[in-house]
Amino acid sequence: MTDMRAATTKPPVDLLPHSACTPAREWVESTKGSPAQLWRRCPRGDWLLWLAASIGVERRLVVLAACDCAEATAARRRPSTSTERWWQGVDATAECLRVVRAWCAGRATRDKVRAALYELSASAFGGGNRVDAVEAAASIVAFGDGPYCHRQAAEYTSRAAQGESNTDSDKRMAALVRRRIPWARVEAKLLRGGK
Repeated sequence: MTDMRAATTKPPVDLLPHSACTPAREWVESTKGSPAQLWRRCPRGDWLLWLAASIGVERRLVVLAACDCAEATAARRRPSTSTERWWQGVDATAECLRVVRAWCAGRATRDKVRAALYELSASAFGGGNRVDAVEAAASIVAFGDGPYCHRQAAEYTSRAAQGESNTDSDKRMAALVRRRIPWARVEAKLLRGGK
């Protein structure tokens, strides 16, 4: 394993797990800096969230970062529909987010998260990107931390950011992930070879 502290120039792309998306690998390859600098400069929250999840950063932190991204989308957009079913989806989204955060604090079980996730899935017509992001956070809790959940969490975080479809939104999501998951946690996992 490469000594992460010793890398002061452009790190080799193989520092990323091989399943990293092509744009992320290309960004790492074309950007100079240590791994810590790359973590601080990364313009995409979905890449950071995916990396943290895939190397085994504490699930609670990954889930909280996904929740933060979901909440950040709530105040920015609303779907154009005004159907009663949409409002049920809003209520189910808020409840699912509340239950997921309660799990993170040790006040809810995985079964409660699963129940809230199923209710969200059943009522989330027109819920859009925020629902996607909440589903991602809940799925990590409810169904484990396998590669599928990591990919799904990153994809949904990306969708949450892309509801606005601009670089500023991507950067906001990246800042939220970095605030919740400090580099030291990522570095410690990388130095131990992940998982």
